[in-house]
Amino acid sequence: MSARATAQRWASAQWVSIVLVLVAVVYGGAVTILHDDTVSPIDEVVYLDYAYKVWDQGIVHEGEEFGDDVAQVVACENVLPFGNLGQECGADTVDLPGMPNQGITTGAGYTPVYFWSVRIVGDPIHQITGLSDVTSWRLSGLVWLAGTVLVLVPLLRRAGVGESATLALGLLFIASPFSWWTYTYLSTDASVVLFGAAMLLVAMNHVRGRGSLWWLLPLAVLGPVFKITNLLVLGLIVLYLGIDAIARR
Repeated sequence: MSARATAQRWASAQWVSIVLVLVAVVYGGAVTILHDDTVSPIDEVVYLDYAYKVWDQGIVHEGEEFGDDVAQVVACENVLPFGNLGQECGADTVDLPGMPNQGITTGAGYTPVYFWSVRIVGDPIHQITGLSDVTSWRLSGLVWLAGTVLVLVPLLRRAGVGESATLALGLLFIASPFSWWTYTYLSTDASVVLFGAAMLLVAMNHVRGRGSLWWLLPLAVLGPVFKITNLLVLGLIVLYLGIDAIARR
């Protein structure tokens, strides 16, 4: 079989994944850019502050104050729907009482790994396109969204969902409010569905005798590194495997 025929056969088999990834990148990218630099109210102040600091200090610490960089974003671009939270655009200092949690970050419980991914993807985008730091960093969410879609498609197939239904469900996921807040703004939740779907896919393949359960090990290690609550997903997968084992007996 020629290379061209092989490529055509692969594209025919993976057309749902290809369409969903293209929609995720184009639609998600457009939405992200249209946000401009206006900040999401769902903890994005905390995430932006961590992203600004991660290369210089590695992690943020318990009791640490928000930095001037994120305060300027809040002051000049506003937080939906709360405005500038009392910050003055162009001021040299942070008005701590006006910031969330009285100006003290709540990001100390996060590892820096997610924020490394934000900077590794976003910094080159900023350099190449000239987009703002905030918008460039947010575009890293498209990598998570595309990766999540690529795992959800085989998961739905394994569950017996047809191609057309898989496409429809994938489009609904991309257009959902969850995806809006999670992948077009900075959010540590960006890893949750990807790791959850990947773990469930490994477990379902194992239950059907089509794969090794050992693939759960790297996923179980990596998931909590990006966000500790991914441990809850692992707990549910173990419960699923336990119920299956009992049913078989």
